[in-house]
Amino acid sequence: MSYGHYSTDCHEHHPIVSDVAAEVVTLCGSMRFFDRMLSVAAELTSQGVIVIAPFCVVPPGHQAGEAKADLDALHRDKIRLATRRIVVVSDETGYIGDSTRSEMKFAESLGLTIDLREVRGE
Repeated sequence: MSYGHYSTDCHEHHPIVSDVAAEVVTLCGSMRFFDRMLSVAAELTSQGVIVIAPFCVVPPGHQAGEAKADLDALHRDKIRLATRRIVVVSDETGYIGDSTRSEMKFAESLGLTIDLREVRGE
């Protein structure tokens, strides 16, 4: 496969990668808003932001189990990767559950700011 340039030259050909020190944000929110998270991720990515997000859903009957605890710990690691803020995605009602509130407190303890996005359903 042949490419028009080397990956180290991308900044010369693609404006989105011209800033080597791109901001990294972590998305937080209820997985019931996953479609909305994807919309916010696309918007931020088009602005040159590196987006990290949750991708696993723990079934209601397993919320107190080891899998949930492991995923929560992994998401805290993802929050640690954010450079200056997390983006909390909610619906037009502004719903934020207990897990998301916990993630917000954790992010604030790291000195990160909270950017709340209420996204209307489509």
